[in-house]
Amino acid sequence: MAISKQRILLVEDNDAMRDGVRDILELAGYDVMTAGDGDQALALMGTHTPDLIISDIMMPQMDGYQLYDSIRQNRAWNAVPFIFLTAKGERADVRMGKQLGADDYLTKPFDSEDLLVAVEGKLKRSRQLETFSVAAINDLKSSIVRTLSHEFRTPLTFIQGYSELLEMSGPGIDINSFQEFLRGIRRGSERLNRLVEDFLLLVRLETNQMEEAMLANQGEVSLADMVHNAARTRASQAAEAHITVSVTAEPGLIVRTNPVYATDILTRLLDNAIKFSRGRAAQVWMRAFREGDTVRIDVVDHGVGMASGELPHLFNVLQQINRSQYEQQGAGLGLAIAHGLVQVLGGQMLVTSAEGVGSTFSLVLPLTNAGEA
Repeated sequence: MAISKQRILLVEDNDAMRDGVRDILELAGYDVMTAGDGDQALALMGTHTPDLIISDIMMPQMDGYQLYDSIRQNRAWNAVPFIFLTAKGERADVRMGKQLGADDYLTKPFDSEDLLVAVEGKLKRSRQLETFSVAAINDLKSSIVRTLSHEFRTPLTFIQGYSELLEMSGPGIDINSFQEFLRGIRRGSERLNRLVEDFLLLVRLETNQMEEAMLANQGEVSLADMVHNAARTRASQAAEAHITVSVTAEPGLIVRTNPVYATDILTRLLDNAIKFSRGRAAQVWMRAFREGDTVRIDVVDHGVGMASGELPHLFNVLQQINRSQYEQQGAGLGLAIAHGLVQVLGGQMLVTSAEGVGSTFSLVLPLTNAGEA
């Protein structure tokens, strides 16, 4: 029996079957909408989103497969649970549905108890997933608040502190102190700006707003040029940390990608390698080479490394491995953003690491025909 009056969309072209199933569900306390085919179902979905869809497979106009595919492509509906109705012995129907991602079926004929058990089981799982999603969102909100309170405070302290020193110094301040205070204010404002830009970029990635822009601006890029450009952008950062960045790139390799965001991925991997390298005169390596029909860029450090149990959480938003032990500036967004950008570009991010030994982060992209000559 239903705990609350939840709405079910029943899609069935056989009038007798549709009426019979509707009666069973309504007697059990469900609010039932009915449609004779997929087109009618989509029209109803436009006005009332159901808690569950029960659909026959073989129907005129739009069949159950097409309906399922249309619903899963709509972000507003793709979480609605789905049950297929299939004739006894139609194994091909089950195989086709599973290829699409469906996993729940009722085989005709079925009795009322089978129907209600399947419906309540599906709705229960949906409620559990919703509860889990809400908890995950709340955890993310809490993490963002904690991160913002810490990360924004640090650059603001720079700006406020140096501004106060500048104000207290008065007109007699010497030029060296004046320039030092201005540099401190600039560093704080630059860090604050980077933090805001990273949060905005992460939001765009999490809400699927990046794909069109990234794919629309793709072009053929020299792999060697891209790797050397990334290294140059972090040269001063590496020098300040007394770290040498060594670059080797196989010549003549061409990739079709978005050069701006592909370079951004590499600079974020370099940032991570530099932050977690240990000791003076440490070294970071960037190696770019062909591997089958792909190109691979490794960013290697001999830093603190990670335990195997930490790797599954590596790309979680706001996650920074061993942050309490190896406190570093930054919100821990860099790897999460890099991973999100790689996914949109159709590449892969590979990671190997050993605690106390170091880490290797690898960006893998398809090789273009132009690079195979």
